[in-house]
Order: sequence, then C-alpha cells, then structure tokens
Amino acid sequence: MRCETISSGFEICFTYSISERGYREQKDVEEKKGLLS
Repeated sequence: MRCETISSGFEICFTYSISERGYREQKDVEEKKGLLS
C-alpha cells in the first residue's frame, strides 16, 4: 500500500497493482468528497 495526502487534506491509499486510470478515478472521487465535506 502507498498513501498520498492530496490538497483537500484527504489521504488516499492504493496498491501498486492498481491501474493508472483506476488511480486517477479514485483520486477524483476522493477530491470530490473533500470538496463536499
């Protein structure tokens, strides 16, 4: 697992096996959650 803190303060964790596209989609979702909170 690798964790990364994005600008909204959310920390996202993902495995190295995740695809680049999947990672971008996950990050978009996390950023939207950050904007809503």
